[in-house]
Amino acid sequence: MDMFSCFFVFVLFQFWYFDSAQGQNTSYSNCTNEFQCGNLRNLSFPFYKSTELDCGLSKVYCDDTENPMIELDGVKYQAIEKNDVFIKLKDSSLGELLKKNSCQTFDKNFSIVISPSITYRFDPLLTLFKCNKSQNSRNEEFFSSSSYQSYNVCDSFVLYYNISIHYYEVPIPSSCSFIQLPLTSNTEAKENGSGLFHLLTDEVILGWTVSDECNQCYYTGGKCQTDNTTNNFFCSNTNKDRHLKYAKVIVAVSALIGSLVGLCAIACGLWFYMRRRNDFSLYISRNTSGVSMIHHELEERCEYLGIPVFSYEELEEATNKFSSSRELGDGGYGTVYYVLTRHGV
Repeated sequence: MDMFSCFFVFVLFQFWYFDSAQGQNTSYSNCTNEFQCGNLRNLSFPFYKSTELDCGLSKVYCDDTENPMIELDGVKYQAIEKNDVFIKLKDSSLGELLKKNSCQTFDKNFSIVISPSITYRFDPLLTLFKCNKSQNSRNEEFFSSSSYQSYNVCDSFVLYYNISIHYYEVPIPSSCSFIQLPLTSNTEAKENGSGLFHLLTDEVILGWTVSDECNQCYYTGGKCQTDNTTNNFFCSNTNKDRHLKYAKVIVAVSALIGSLVGLCAIACGLWFYMRRRNDFSLYISRNTSGVSMIHHELEERCEYLGIPVFSYEELEEATNKFSSSRELGDGGYGTVYYVLTRHGV
């Protein structure tokens, strides 16, 4: 059993050591925890290098050290500079459309799908309501009451906006949808009313906040994921799954070895029991035969000397089962009884 205990402890140690070694890197053993990316300097989670798949939440392309690219919801933005937990981004394709005063500008939307793992923020943004021209009179009446300006140069839609209003709680008309585009920081353009395109820019500040659940998941060796059916957060903890797998293996091996040891112990117990039983039977047999030989020799000597020899049954009957009324006294060899045999002795 001592050897078994040592073996069991050794197996446990090996599994613990391997699991600990795998868990020393945060969520993925092949991922870089912190890396250099051009003018953005040091980056870490939630960002990850494009060459390391599924190592974070926001992919970064660091091939061009002067102009790294950050991908958000499948759209790539040029990263201009990083300041603490904010990064200034530039959408070059939006910039080209703004230069042309193109209505295709309003096909873009700086709105990112909400994730339970991370929240992105673009700032500053201008909210525009993009309404179908087929119901222009109704839409005009709705937005004019809230001091919205309109832009009706585009063929199929009219835009309504107000740089002083950043949110709208009242339900908008069904023929309208809203988009958000970067708002310029140029106060002169805002004050002189020089037109919608002068209010827009291709640069925006990106901020982000990782949820507490995702942070805890990542730094305990897990992977932040979203359930596509419920849109709820869940942590795919590979280290925990690995640990559970090893635990099952250890339990199975321990149960097998324990069963074998138990069977061996039972077999050894039965063997010792049968051996002692046989030895005892042999001992009784030897003693019985020895008593028989002594008794036989005693009978022969007594007959030779003319001394009668009585059996135990005869003595029991003669003394009335060794009754105290037949006692004469006690001697060094036992109690002496008075009896009268059939032979008159």
